[in-house]
Amino acid sequence: MRCSAARHARREPPGELGANLGLRRLDRSSGHATASLRVAQRAALVEPGTSHHEVPGDVADTRILRAAVAAGVDYLVTNDRHLLGLDPYEGVRIISMDQYYQLLANEGHIRPGS
Repeated sequence: MRCSAARHARREPPGELGANLGLRRLDRSSGHATASLRVAQRAALVEPGTSHHEVPGDVADTRILRAAVAAGVDYLVTNDRHLLGLDPYEGVRIISMDQYYQLLANEGHIRPGS
């Protein structure tokens, strides 16, 4: 499984990615935090160009969708209902954090309940 995190519109120092992934809000001993840390370690900055990709109902989410498509990610992990409603989108699976955690557990990348 190829993991990528797409960051767009803000140039952030790499150390800030964890905060943007919500790691400060998670219990670091949980499986969710472990999964998010793995994503942060593989993250790359993506600057998508012009695109026809838009998120109906929430224009602010459009930049996230465009960055994910431009990066060629397999998964866009979010709990945003507007983005989740688009799953799948042009080859990108859009899944919740709980679904991502379960996917990692099923593939043996993390231990369930860890």
